[in-house]
Amino acid sequence: MTSLKELEEYYYPIYWIVKDNDIEITDRYGAIIPKTCKIHALEKSFIEEQIQSELKFSGEIVCI
Repeated sequence: MTSLKELEEYYYPIYWIVKDNDIEITDRYGAIIPKTCKIHALEKSFIEEQIQSELKFSGEIVCI
């Protein structure tokens, strides 16, 4: 099992954008993070909050 620290070192910073009514998350290298990845699940609620409360449709997340 991969620790959160290891995931953070591998993926972050991550970038997200709303594209075709869906949230697309990419890692530091521009690779799309699949919805089945633990990072996608961890950040999805934070991103949805940014969309609803601040009307942000793209952004960067620096750490977990």
